[in-house]
Amino acid sequence: YAATVGKFTSVVGNVILTRDGKDYRPVVNSAVNEKDLIVTGDGASAVMVFTDDSTITLSPKTRMQVREFGIAGKASKELLLSIGKLVANVTKFNGGNNKFEVHSPTAVCGVRGTLFGLEVAMVGTVMTTTATCTTGALSVSALSATGAIVATSGIVAGQTAVITSTG
Repeated sequence: YAATVGKFTSVVGNVILTRDGKDYRPVVNSAVNEKDLIVTGDGASAVMVFTDDSTITLSPKTRMQVREFGIAGKASKELLLSIGKLVANVTKFNGGNNKFEVHSPTAVCGVRGTLFGLEVAMVGTVMTTTATCTTGALSVSALSATGAIVATSGIVAGQTAVITSTG
């Protein structure tokens, strides 16, 4: 059983939440749990608010999993964006041992109290992750095909980083 870490504040169109191998159609105030997979269909969107007051907005044709969302002590928060686009507003980053990361097939974005967008898309035959920082700062790490970090850079408000599967 995974802990409840947030709730839906908006659900538009065909949104599927997969929990413990079962599919659900979330509505406003439906719980978001650790390990949940949320998929938005064509023209669909979803907004979630988490227990730390962070909000995540999913655009159409997006696939995101809440891998981990710890609150107390060493609070590790990890989302996986497989494809599509999200906008995150991380309002309470406490520093220290806490982390808030969004993973994609080609990159990891470490958040430092920030409003940012992340998009994962196929550009031709190349998997591409585009990170755009609106406020605050992001640490962006490029991943190799095996998932190892090969390069890390910081971006600040107004900057964009593009990471591809080909380097």
